[in-house]
Amino acid sequence: MHIVMEEGMRIRRDEFLKKLVEILYVRTDMEFKRGSFRVRGDSVEVFPAFLSTGGQDRILRDDIDAIHEFDRSQAQVEKVRSSFSINSHWYAPA
Repeated sequence: MHIVMEEGMRIRRDEFLKKLVEILYVRTDMEFKRGSFRVRGDSVEVFPAFLSTGGQDRILRDDIDAIHEFDRSQAQVEKVRSSFSINSHWYAPA
């Protein structure tokens, strides 16, 4: 129950958003907190459940154009990454 993203990876934005919902992330425009994501233009911002920093992916024409790790409290990019892994914040064993 995780998503691995890599720069240059081909994925439709709608498919990416659907995968986030499947691993129990919540779409929000208001309160950006752990386990949530928001969509702003060509960018999808994800706040992973177990990290203090968020990830911002820019998806252009079904390709991941760039991945940025950012400090959400200061709203500034900390570093550019070539890949980013998003894990589910909830797992219920069968």
